[in-house]
Amino acid sequence: MTSETRGGLKRLLGLEREPVALAWFTKAPNDIAKVEKKARFCAKLALAAQGPCFYSTIEEEECMGGAKYCGLHADAGPICSSMAAIPYLTGKVAYGFGDVGSRPQLKLGPDGVMVSIPGSDLPRIVANLEEMRSKDAFPA
Repeated sequence: MTSETRGGLKRLLGLEREPVALAWFTKAPNDIAKVEKKARFCAKLALAAQGPCFYSTIEEEECMGGAKYCGLHADAGPICSSMAAIPYLTGKVAYGFGDVGSRPQLKLGPDGVMVSIPGSDLPRIVANLEEMRSKDAFPA
């Protein structure tokens, strides 16, 4: 995230902390430094809020929960619970990378992410997306 974008978000939204941007890569980027030491995912977010840009892999993840939910470890929650049951039981949108068994079955490529939306929210979400598409800030 550029310093202009970071400053704009902080000013416009009245944020008390620095915003952090995440990007998911299927292979290590050549133009970004690797994090220097092993840490928990939440600690890496705090570090990123201080300004440095870095990437990390499973080897630098200290918390298996962080590794699991970031899709860095084959032990991701099965889609039957994470993508089907959770939205039904909670009424909330869920996203996930799928588990080691479901990804090949669904033919998800390395960049594939799944999103589950409760049926009752679909009309509102589609209407909002349509409205956003009609605005100059969201060109098609």
